[in-house]
Amino acid sequence: MNVIRSPGGTNSQSQPDLSRIDDNTNESPPSPASSITFRKRKFAYIDQNNSCICKKEIQTQNNIKTKVQELENKLDLNDHKYHAIEHQLNTLKNSASISQCTNDMQSTEHYLRELQDRSKRANNIIMAGIIESKNTDSKARLSDDESRLRNILSRVIKDCPNPIKISRLGKYASNKTRKFNKYFSTIGTILANQIPSHSHYTQKNTTSCSSADTTKPSLFSLEPCSVDEVNQIIDQLHPNCSTVYIVPKGNDCDLDSRLNPTSQTDPERLKRCLNSVKMSSEVSDT
Repeated sequence: MNVIRSPGGTNSQSQPDLSRIDDNTNESPPSPASSITFRKRKFAYIDQNNSCICKKEIQTQNNIKTKVQELENKLDLNDHKYHAIEHQLNTLKNSASISQCTNDMQSTEHYLRELQDRSKRANNIIMAGIIESKNTDSKARLSDDESRLRNILSRVIKDCPNPIKISRLGKYASNKTRKFNKYFSTIGTILANQIPSHSHYTQKNTTSCSSADTTKPSLFSLEPCSVDEVNQIIDQLHPNCSTVYIVPKGNDCDLDSRLNPTSQTDPERLKRCLNSVKMSSEVSDT
């Protein structure tokens, strides 16, 4: 694009054409060397100024980058702390839920076990007063117990099935007789109902003396025993039965009347002793 210049002259206010040398001026034109030197000095000043400006800008940018990096580091640290707290919170929630579930399961399991035990105990028949064998072999003792229980139940219950499990309650001791626990599966209640009521172990047919009750049980309700009954009792005693001491009040019999199947016992004297105890109307403290 060509720029239209106004003509040069003395009365004109336009910029003269510097590319042409005016013949009317008395000044001599500058030499080419001086023009080049002036331009180089001017460019050096411009370059120095620009370099200072660039350094300041670079320093400012570096400061901004440093601040941004610090902010990023803080954000990363806060993010890490947030994730750590979130993880701990989830762990606590899971542990609380697991413990709650465990407690619920344990309580439910406890109730179910209690119900199962009650259901199984309804099928149990506990028998007491059966003398235990003195054999040291546990299998032999169990075999003797099974035969004795089978004989007893066959006399009381018709068509009595074999029990699933037979066990003595408590630890074995040579000087004690443990109770029997017989497990008859689902027909245990039926068998228990077939046993005569006077043979059931209840609070009514067991004697329990409390500290508040100072009265002694009366024996007036018992019938006098006969010699035949005494002989029958002596014949049914087991050889391993311990010695029984009868200490009645009165002079109808000796103070140490011993009832032992291995010793000779006078049935007539024993009858008098038993009837004497009955007539005393109370049971001796000894």
